[in-house]
Amino acid sequence: MESANVDFIVLPCNTLHSLLPTLRKKSRLKFLDLIEEVSKRINKDYEKIGILSTTKTRNSRLYDNLLGDIKIIYPNKEEQKEVSNIIIKIIRKKETIEDKEYFDNLTMKLKRQGAEIILLACTDLANLINNEYTIDSTQILIDSIIKEMRKT
Repeated sequence: MESANVDFIVLPCNTLHSLLPTLRKKSRLKFLDLIEEVSKRINKDYEKIGILSTTKTRNSRLYDNLLGDIKIIYPNKEEQKEVSNIIIKIIRKKETIEDKEYFDNLTMKLKRQGAEIILLACTDLANLINNEYTIDSTQILIDSIIKEMRKT
């Protein structure tokens, strides 16, 4: 990609960002960092959020390090396992109405625990969930790409 003179690289996946430090060491190219872009947006508007993501994204604590003083509420272990299972079903286009209902209920549970908004920290989740209680990392990435492209 360096020889192709690309302006920047985008990894359209939250989980892949666990590899970003290694990729940055191996390339001089600019990476538009999804986690940074989402964190900038959240840091402006919220004090307490819920996060729905893959288990890898959660365990890597990709957002925890960039969200400063924002309190993060994650699903419990059992719920997280189900979230990851449903994400796989979404990727395989095998999700069901029950999966959507599960996320609707989980979203409301996180809201009852004090989350002002629920971050969809998996770019596949907006294919199943999209309501006034959620903020989509994919849409933030799209907005950031457009902004970056206008600079170049």
